[in-house]
Amino acid sequence: MHRAVIKVWLSAVALGAAAGMAWASSRSWEQAIVTADQYQRQGRYADAEKALLEALRNGNRLPDGDVRLPLALHNLGSVCHDQGKAAEAEQYYQRAIRLWEQRAGPANPYLVVTLSNLLYLYLEHGQVEKAQRMYARLRSADGEQAGTDPVELASAWHRSAAAYAAQGKTAEAEDLYRRSIALLESSPRPELEKLGVALNNLGVVCMRQGRASEAARHVDRAVSALERACGPEHPELIRPLANLGELHKKARRFGEAESVMRRALAIAEKGLGGGHRFVGALLAQYAGLLRQTKRKNEARALEQRARPILQEAALQTPGRHTVDVGELSARNHRP
Repeated sequence: MHRAVIKVWLSAVALGAAAGMAWASSRSWEQAIVTADQYQRQGRYADAEKALLEALRNGNRLPDGDVRLPLALHNLGSVCHDQGKAAEAEQYYQRAIRLWEQRAGPANPYLVVTLSNLLYLYLEHGQVEKAQRMYARLRSADGEQAGTDPVELASAWHRSAAAYAAQGKTAEAEDLYRRSIALLESSPRPELEKLGVALNNLGVVCMRQGRASEAARHVDRAVSALERACGPEHPELIRPLANLGELHKKARRFGEAESVMRRALAIAEKGLGGGHRFVGALLAQYAGLLRQTKRKNEARALEQRARPILQEAALQTPGRHTVDVGELSARNHRP
């Protein structure tokens, strides 16, 4: 597993406060978006999507200039992203970007967040040219945000690190991941989810450089941070657990590897559904472990389950022709 990503979910309450707005004029919108917030925190992405679609129906009747509509579109992109609906996520993010630019101007921080999520979607699905164009836009937007707080600076470094990692520039990526982690650890504002993702991604870079023991330390810390931030069964744990299982397998700690892989698979099936591409990738990873430990019949059964899931995922993913275990590795920190 070599890529990891945190995308940002925008809070309706925070946006309303920042914009000096009250949502009382649209109680149905407010209820739908708050419900979606709750489902998202629980990892119930399909339920969050339904609530957001309801918010979107109400948002389409909002007056021109109201920033609630791009917020709903951004969060819809986020939950579709989490569910592996890449084409839909891209469309929602792009619509949100257009509306942020129209309604809040090109230098607003919410535009940066949506651009970042779209960058990570492209990186996650190997759409390098689109990712490069999005990264260029983000670097310009980051310049407009000069002087922001340490957490925002850590997110900017993480974006750059993800872009370097996608180009195979592991030394540059490692340096920026370490700088991002140091900044997050020193921040007075706890950001455990961002820290967990950064640690996982640093572990991935170490894996690529053959430093397995160091990678395992970083990934193990990532699991602990994400457990504290999100809970022990949240889908954000899938990638670092999959990475940890792979590292245990490489170290021939087969019992530990199987335990971690089974946990990642259970979280994915419960939180994302049995047909999600991550489930297919995890089944394939687990089958590889079973083959290595001479359990070929069990491995074949898992491979048969994985094959149609991965084939379907390949058809659903724009710009990609295959889906493999490497899809899980790093979470291209959606800031």
